[in-house]
Amino acid sequence: MDDDARHIHIHLGTLEPGVHVHIHVGTPGDEADGELTIEPTSEPTAEAMLKRLMDYGNADNVQAMYKGLLHLGLTPHVPTTRKNNAKMQPYLRWTHGESGPSVLYLNAASAIFAGKADVDRVGGLPGAIRGREVRFPIRTREGVQHALAAVKLVIS
Repeated sequence: MDDDARHIHIHLGTLEPGVHVHIHVGTPGDEADGELTIEPTSEPTAEAMLKRLMDYGNADNVQAMYKGLLHLGLTPHVPTTRKNNAKMQPYLRWTHGESGPSVLYLNAASAIFAGKADVDRVGGLPGAIRGREVRFPIRTREGVQHALAAVKLVIS
């Protein structure tokens, strides 16, 4: 390595999807000569969204739901944004298999069933809060168990 070389190390950690880093090098007013733009190179992952959900709090129960849904054969999908530069909403959509209709949506506090047939099937189960959709709060172990029981009913 050249003894006269200068090294600048910038450690940013994991970038959230949609975050752009702009580094300007040079003198003010002369940005064109030394501009470097770094953008995330990968699509957001279910694991990154899981971490984001767990960072909101309730990490143990969110993790238990995630593992339980995987064990039941469901596949997580990160949401897409409909507008450029819009922040990705904090939830995971779950399907039975790689594709197919959504079974439920998982956020940091609830498992939500929105399909009309599913709402009718799970709306009367213990722990269900019914409206146009059915929500199962997952802030307790019991809530996680109720939500996973509803999933088993829907996919059976």
